[in-house]
Amino acid sequence: MTKKITLTAILLALYIMLKISLPTLIIIPGIIQFNLIYLTLPLIGMLIGPKRGFFFGIVADLILYFYMSTAIFNPIFMLSEGIFCFLGGYFYYKKDLSLKRILLSNIVIVYFGIVVMNTIALIFQFIVLAPNPDKLQSTITVAVIYRIITATFVYYPLMSALFFLPREQWARLQQRFEN
Repeated sequence: MTKKITLTAILLALYIMLKISLPTLIIIPGIIQFNLIYLTLPLIGMLIGPKRGFFFGIVADLILYFYMSTAIFNPIFMLSEGIFCFLGGYFYYKKDLSLKRILLSNIVIVYFGIVVMNTIALIFQFIVLAPNPDKLQSTITVAVIYRIITATFVYYPLMSALFFLPREQWARLQQRFEN
């Protein structure tokens, strides 16, 4: 148990360091961001399991908010990172990494984690946290279209390749986490 907690803490520190240091490609400032760090969340969930992965995503987002907050705190974004990590653990933790499983589960992970949850978070932000009805429709429309495009052409292919190509190494790494 101590080994799992230690490895989870190391992954948390590594994730926070990467989130701070990896560049974010900002497409529309304040609305749409593109960052490759989101590819690591399902991988972490795969290594530590769905329950720990969910809490990992929430704790990581809270720590990052307190360390480098730049906007209004939106708890839905925090939940979205937790769910993104949970889904990686749910579909891949101690499971056979066949091509069919990877392709089908990545559809759920990418589209639910990126498109659905982030759209809900943006709607929550523009209705509850910072009400701005003038910008709501145009902002949500642009954000949803952008997220569908990036999910389809960037995140889904990259995540499928990350899980499928080195699947024997992932299986060995999962075994090391268990021992």
